[in-house]
Amino acid sequence: MFKNLMLKTKITMVFIVINILIFALIIGILSSIVYINTYKGYENLIFEKTKNFVENVQMIISIQAKDYLEKISEKEFKSILAMYEEYEKGKLKKNEYIEKVRNLLKGKSIGKNGFYFVLDRSNFPEKVIALVHPSFEGEDLLGDWTIRRISEKMSGFVEYTWKNKGETEEKRMVAFLRYFDKMDWIIAASAYVEDYSTFLNLKEIRNLMERQLENIQGNSFVIDYEGNVILHTTLMGKNISELPYIKKILKMKNGNIKYVEYEEKGKGKEKLANFVDVPGLKWIFVTTIYTDVIKEGFKGFYRNLIIISLINLLLIWILGRIVVGYLIKNLGKVKNKIYNIVSGTEKADLTKRLEVETKDEIGEIANLVNLLFEKLNRDMLKVKVSSELLMNSSEESTEIMEKDIKKNTQVIEKSVREIQSQVDNAASGIEELTATVEEMARNIDSIANSMTRQASAVEESASSIEEMVRNIENTAVLSTKTKDISINLNNVSLEGSKAVKDSIASVKEVSEYSQQILKLLGLISNIAKQTNLLAMNAAIEAAHAGEAGKGFAIVADEIRRLAEDTNKNARDIGEVVSSIVSKIDESVKLAEKAGVGLDMITAYSKQNVDIISQLNIALQEQSNGAKEILKATQELVKITEEVKVAMTEQKHATDDFSKALVELRDISIQIVDNINTHRESLTSLVNAIEKIKVSVELTRKQTEELKSIVGNFILKEEISTPTALRLVE
Repeated sequence: MFKNLMLKTKITMVFIVINILIFALIIGILSSIVYINTYKGYENLIFEKTKNFVENVQMIISIQAKDYLEKISEKEFKSILAMYEEYEKGKLKKNEYIEKVRNLLKGKSIGKNGFYFVLDRSNFPEKVIALVHPSFEGEDLLGDWTIRRISEKMSGFVEYTWKNKGETEEKRMVAFLRYFDKMDWIIAASAYVEDYSTFLNLKEIRNLMERQLENIQGNSFVIDYEGNVILHTTLMGKNISELPYIKKILKMKNGNIKYVEYEEKGKGKEKLANFVDVPGLKWIFVTTIYTDVIKEGFKGFYRNLIIISLINLLLIWILGRIVVGYLIKNLGKVKNKIYNIVSGTEKADLTKRLEVETKDEIGEIANLVNLLFEKLNRDMLKVKVSSELLMNSSEESTEIMEKDIKKNTQVIEKSVREIQSQVDNAASGIEELTATVEEMARNIDSIANSMTRQASAVEESASSIEEMVRNIENTAVLSTKTKDISINLNNVSLEGSKAVKDSIASVKEVSEYSQQILKLLGLISNIAKQTNLLAMNAAIEAAHAGEAGKGFAIVADEIRRLAEDTNKNARDIGEVVSSIVSKIDESVKLAEKAGVGLDMITAYSKQNVDIISQLNIALQEQSNGAKEILKATQELVKITEEVKVAMTEQKHATDDFSKALVELRDISIQIVDNINTHRESLTSLVNAIEKIKVSVELTRKQTEELKSIVGNFILKEEISTPTALRLVE
């Protein structure tokens, strides 16, 4: 339907649709930008409010914790001072005073898990002893960085991380320190940050939370990591961890989410929640706002934007109507003039031109149409001249094909048949020669292989002979060394035989001296026996003498014991000497046997020297003969290698000749194929000439039709015939 409309209607409709789409796109983009900026503005506002709240809460917590710890530690400090007065008056010993302080503080707890501790810094900076502590009592804690910092600070409020024995991770803690200068102690009341909720004043935090919500239509509340409500207008003390959006908040701890809050079943409103983790307290501060509040500020802008857009659209539509009307009017003039040129007579008059009244796009179209008529006029003139020339050329081509080309093709066909016959004869001779050369090449290959095997066998024989010569020479060297060793062995055996004989004589002398020692030991044993008898008699006489003989009896008893010991030692020495004598006799017998063996070794060594001398002579003769054989074998290897090289060169020459013959045979076959192809091409050429003849006749008829078509135009004759001829050429 659209294609049947007038151009004016089409342009108007397209113009209106494009403007509507453009304004719709602009409205959408502006709406999105404004909405996003408004949304981001509220989101940033909530984030800043939440961030400021967390910072203020941390400050309030620090102040309240400091005041709380200072307040509860003051009472215990006064009690410790009172105990110190008793210690000064002598009512308590130092150990008793320290024990009472321990009993006082160890039973006290601060919050859920907080505790008191006392540090003795009397030996600081060498060491700091924990007098009171739940995990490290009595230990030196100076190596811990936190304890060193507390020892240097001595008093005031400190924040730190700590891990007692049995705990798996460090936790944040705060402590209020009091310095007890009389004992050089630091008395501290400490609490875990996660236990703040047990002693914090939540009213002050609630007031702060309400101030944070000023200027925004939202709601705030505080929950812990378990989902228990710490601060809320209506849900204080309840657990809301099962709510879907609370589950997301507990999982993320920091960030923002969108969720739907249902006042009734099926009726819900979308809300934006921003939440921040409060470090240490295990709290999460949440601020929420309905997204309708954000959209409400956007509605006025959206309404004004639509009104302005509609007014602009109406103005553009009116302006478009005026412009389109002007364009259609000029286009109508151009259309009427073209119609008058084309349909004025029976023939199309290409001598007429459009009148150009404007310089806009329509004027340019009129100029282009005039240029088109000008070009069409020139082209039609060229076609007219070319058709006349083509008519003449067709008649000449028909005459040439009938007389000259047909006669020449017959002569070429006869020459091709004669060449093919000669090439077939040459190809047969080349085939026979190629077979003969291939047989000769196979014989040369067989001879070359035999020479190669012969050369390998000769080289292996030469290698074996060289190895044999080396073995003979090595054997001769070993034989010479063996001869030298045998001579040395003979000399050593002679010296050993002489040494054995000298040893036998020396051992026999030792045996004779041992016999004399045995005789002397027998004499000593008899003397000891007699001395023993004399000592016994002297003891008896001393007993008869009574008190006067007691001293002599003691001496006699000592002499008797000495005689017994001497007799015992003489027997022991006699046994040892007897054993030595028996061993000496055995040594003499063994030495005599060794002497006999050395004499035999000497005889055998002399025989071995004689045999090795004869072997050396035989090896020398064998070495000379092997060298002569090796020389002859090397000459044979050289001659065989020369024959092998000659056969290889002959084989290469035969292979080259065979390849040349094969190439010549292939060329002959290719020539035959080319001649056959040439004959086929010649036949095709004759057929093509017949087809060309038909085509020329058809061209002549079509040229006559083209000439009649050109006659339908009134042309402006302004192109010369020579120019037309050059164009055709």
